[in-house]
This record gives sequence, C-alpha cells and structure tokens, in this order.
Amino acid sequence: MTLATSIMKTSEGLFQCLKCGYQSKKRDHVVRHNGRIHETLPKIKCPICGKVTLNEYSLAEHTRIAHKLKLSDLKKAASAATESAQPAAKKIKKK
Repeated sequence: MTLATSIMKTSEGLFQCLKCGYQSKKRDHVVRHNGRIHETLPKIKCPICGKVTLNEYSLAEHTRIAHKLKLSDLKKAASAATESAQPAAKKIKKK
C-alpha cells in the first residue's frame, strides 16, 4: 500500500489513515502519522545514553533536556574525538 492509497478523505471532510483509522483535519498530519507509525524510518541513537529517536530534532530535544547539552555541542565533541584519534594514527612511523 503506497502513501497515496493509504489516506482517504471522509464524508466529514477529515483525512483518514486506511491502515489504522487515525483521522485529522489536515492531510499533512496523516502523512506524518503514516511515516512515524507505519513506515520503517532510520533511527538516530544518542551517543551518550543510547536512546533511540526518530529524527534529529527529537535527538536535539533529548540531549538538551536529558544531558543539558545542545546538539551542536555534542556534534563538536564527537568531531573533535574523531579528529584527535586520526592524527595519532598518522604519527606512528614505520621503520
């Protein structure tokens, strides 16, 4: 079932998910519902605690609330850790 065939407009003017019956006045809400509930989406894992979120916005909110960090700070720390590991490998000289 494709997205186009999984949403219909009811006689009351609501949009309805044909997979589960969820209804909304706005088609975009049913489309978003369909993506979050019925489709397999890539998951994003928090590098600190392992919590799985559906998108980067949710990860940003999680890191801000749970870890008192901005997502940008988390990305900078991860980038710095990766960069500091790479030069160490380059410093080793073969004899």
